[in-house]
Parts: sequence; structure tokens; C-alpha cells
Amino acid sequence: MIDVHYVQCMARYNRWQNENLYGAADTLSDAERRRDRGAFFGSIHATLNHLLWADRIWMSRLAGTPCPNGGIPESVALHSDWDQLKRERKAFDAVVIDWADRLDAASLAGELAYYSGAIKREVSRICSTIRRIIAARSIAC
Repeated sequence: MIDVHYVQCMARYNRWQNENLYGAADTLSDAERRRDRGAFFGSIHATLNHLLWADRIWMSRLAGTPCPNGGIPESVALHSDWDQLKRERKAFDAVVIDWADRLDAASLAGELAYYSGAIKREVSRICSTIRRIIAARSIAC
């Protein structure tokens, strides 16, 4: 069962993973970060932009934070400047941790409903189902 402590742990784990990922990407030249590597979003830079965009989308649904502009196609160009992308990632990781720290047990119950721009319709998920999916893919804290 996912509880508030688990969400707080995962928020901090997310920050730690991002610090490691961005630290590794920081050792590459800008040209290497932007080189198309045949990945789904092309380059490392584009993929990291998309991941930040996706986190912002989910937090807009979960916490009511501002939704990023654009859809999936625009997500790869959220921040063209590497240093700005790093700053935004770090700042948003703090937003996620702050949200997790203010979360209560009641927030983890019930239904989550949101509009999906990708499929152009309202989506509703029972939070207990989402919790089971997350728990099945998780690590121990």
C-alpha cells in the first residue's frame, strides 16, 4: 500500500535520480547532448526536456500546479538552454518534494480525473489502482 511516507520517499528518490542523470549529461558537450541518438525523442537534451514537461503535466493533475504550454510534440523544446533546463529541473524537483511533504492520506484515496490532450478526452482512474501499479514497479524506501 502506498502511503504518504512512500510518496515523500519517491519524491526524494526522483530528485536524487535527476541529480545523477543531469550530472552525467553535464559531462557531455552541448553538441553531444543535442545529437540525435535514435531515441524516441531524439537527443538527450530533448528527452530531458520531455521528462520535465511530463512531470509538470502530472503535477498539474495531482497538485494543481501550472500546466506547461504545448503538447507532446512541443515538449522536447521546453528549454533550449542547457543551464536553464538544469535550473528548471532542480526547481521543479523542489516543487514535487514540497507537494509530497504537504500530502495527507485522504489525498491518496478516491478518484483522479483529468483531461488527456494526447487522447483528447477526460480520463478517470481510481487512486487505489494507480497506487497498486506504482507499488508493483517501486523500490523499497
